Amino acid sequence: MTEQKAYQTVQGVPQMRRLIHAVEHNDPTKMELEEPPQVDKAMFDGYVNLWLEHPLEVIRRQNAALDHVSRGIGQRGVTAANWHEKPEESGRGMALNSALHLNAALDAALYPEPEIKQPSDVSANSHFETQGEHFLRHGDILPGRTFELGKPQTYSRELLTAHKVVTSIFPIMQKAKRIGHEYAQKIAADDSEAIRRAAVKIHHLVALEFPVQDKLRKPGARATLGQIREEGGECRHLASTLQLALQEAGIRSRYSVGTAYATDEEGGMAERGGHAWVEVDLPDGRQLVLDPTRDAEFGEKISPNTVRDMHTFGFRIGKEVDLYTRPGQQFNTVWRPR
Repeated sequence: MTEQKAYQTVQGVPQMRRLIHAVEHNDPTKMELEEPPQVDKAMFDGYVNLWLEHPLEVIRRQNAALDHVSRGIGQRGVTAANWHEKPEESGRGMALNSALHLNAALDAALYPEPEIKQPSDVSANSHFETQGEHFLRHGDILPGRTFELGKPQTYSRELLTAHKVVTSIFPIMQKAKRIGHEYAQKIAADDSEAIRRAAVKIHHLVALEFPVQDKLRKPGARATLGQIREEGGECRHLASTLQLALQEAGIRSRYSVGTAYATDEEGGMAERGGHAWVEVDLPDGRQLVLDPTRDAEFGEKISPNTVRDMHTFGFRIGKEVDLYTRPGQQFNTVWRPR
């Protein structure tokens, strides 16, 4: 989809027009307009520029605006618990879904993916490396910790692409956005405890809904998160899905890769191997470490601790302690299309 096509799509969807007016004016009451005015090209360009520079701020404004849309409770089976799952019957559910589709369509239009037919197509000419990204774009490739850009022989597993226009991950994004909406005011106010609660809820959501299976160790193959969700994935698949879900709630996070250690039978620390997880920077200076893979595998509630320093990350599961380490200030490496 091109940017012009996205603009044309917006004109035909009243809820998208309301959302753009609400975000552009930073006025959630624009969602109450019975007949939303058209979005002219100048306003659309302003919205695009805001998305380019501050995408999480756009999402936070969207989620706050949902409060000003009727949920339609009592209409055709709509309840306080299921309004987000009935977009055809619920005005608020329709607005939520419109926001998700608008975000995905705009992202795909602004960041088109280069055509990749074989591993050698991914090189320093087509992509560049960037670290510590708080917002994953459509078309980003998330390699494991041993991948080297431009060296196909190091692509020991599939090239994982953040492809946002995929229906199979839509239910997870939908539920994450609902949680973001529930906490919208406190997230916008940088309430650390509210952000922590919302992030942990979304973390457990991803852990429960994403099957953990090792099926895609195909050197140089290409896969999207939607495909992985249907077939089952590993740590980096769950972690990158979690970051995308946190984005839809307006929460800043980072996908991180490093090494995991677990308590051995003698009480020492044994290396478990390479691993991927998500870190959330809280406004009060704390860091939250979330590992949806471990939660899914063991079915135990994880209570992440404050990160003790910039090199070692620990959280307790029952009486055990797991440590997560990454090299210095490095976080995720993303291969981003040029």
